[in-house]
Amino acid sequence: MDQKRSAKPPTSPGDLGRRLIAVARAFGGQGIVASAMGISLSQFKRYAAGENQPTFESVSNLSLDLGVRLEWLASGQGSMMADDKASVSRTAEDDVELSSKDAELIISCFIAVTELLDESNVVVERDQKIVLAHNMFRREKARLATQNEERKASLVHARVENHS
Repeated sequence: MDQKRSAKPPTSPGDLGRRLIAVARAFGGQGIVASAMGISLSQFKRYAAGENQPTFESVSNLSLDLGVRLEWLASGQGSMMADDKASVSRTAEDDVELSSKDAELIISCFIAVTELLDESNVVVERDQKIVLAHNMFRREKARLATQNEERKASLVHARVENHS
């Protein structure tokens, strides 16, 4: 006997919408989550209402920026946060010394997050501000690394052109 698999997704759009709303509550507002997803607030509201489905890119951005687990967003299974205390075991190797430039950048990111939230009249727990600042720091480090690689490639290209 041939058994057909159901084409039905594991969750409905409404289920995902409810989880997006839970993330917004956890992080102090829909605007913060929309920004993390790289979408407008009105688009976030459509996703939350189950009217539209978010792209993988926007859900991935949310996961990277706020530390929300993709599995939880997709299925509701497990814990919401990737860095949930129950699932993290620290070792001595986890304690890394920061360069003074990185320390300054982290502090700048925390101040920027705090000022943005204050200007927006959004109240967020200190731990959540730290998570947001850390994610901002990671993105900024990646942006600076890409910029540095582009600069190096440009210099190499110029040297090759000069010797040709």
